[in-house]
Amino acid sequence: MSYYNDILLKIETLIQTKAYKEAELLVNEEMNMPYIPPDILVKLIELQSQITIHTKSDRPKALDEETIRKLLDSDISHQESAVYALNELNLRSYFDLVQTALNQVRDPFLLRILIHICITQALTETFSTVIDEVQYTFIPASLTLFTDSEGYLRAKDLLKQYLQDDNPSMLELCLQQLEAQSILNYPLSYDEEEGEELAFYCLKSVYLSISNETEFNEFIKKKNIRESIKLSTL
Repeated sequence: MSYYNDILLKIETLIQTKAYKEAELLVNEEMNMPYIPPDILVKLIELQSQITIHTKSDRPKALDEETIRKLLDSDISHQESAVYALNELNLRSYFDLVQTALNQVRDPFLLRILIHICITQALTETFSTVIDEVQYTFIPASLTLFTDSEGYLRAKDLLKQYLQDDNPSMLELCLQQLEAQSILNYPLSYDEEEGEELAFYCLKSVYLSISNETEFNEFIKKKNIRESIKLSTL
């Protein structure tokens, strides 16, 4: 993941130094990659939003509603472009288009990215969508951003306690896993009581992807971490 960390740091530095065009080129270059890790996708969209704020007057005209609808009515790669385009708009003026997108986007993570965008824009209309055959009706402005949820914050603190001193590289991987898992829980959010289980899930999934179960069990014993995976959403 060092490649992505370097890219994100470079983009953030360019934004801070007001090199917005260069930052935008880097963001667009990464957005055009055939695969983007879920947590990196979220960060790129957030950086893209920051660039948009600073370069709004210099930007080409955003995609119109008809073009976005055509993209939504196509395959997943085109739907991804539609979600990026929606992120460029003031969605308070596009209630029907947002609802259409929530109806048509098929990729589970991309659908959650769309919900994330709606929350960041604090939309006050009522929307609905179906996820895993369950229908959700929600007002984005009333939902909690995953980074503000008590469960996310509790899990983040625990992961730092477990890994910050001994293994900062694994901590970074676990925090990325935590972000992706928290986004996948939209439109719900984890409460504080679920934070311990969420941290354990992220720690175990990352640890076992680069090591083995014996070493993982030795690690949690050393750190006195209680084994606990009870979350129905995991």
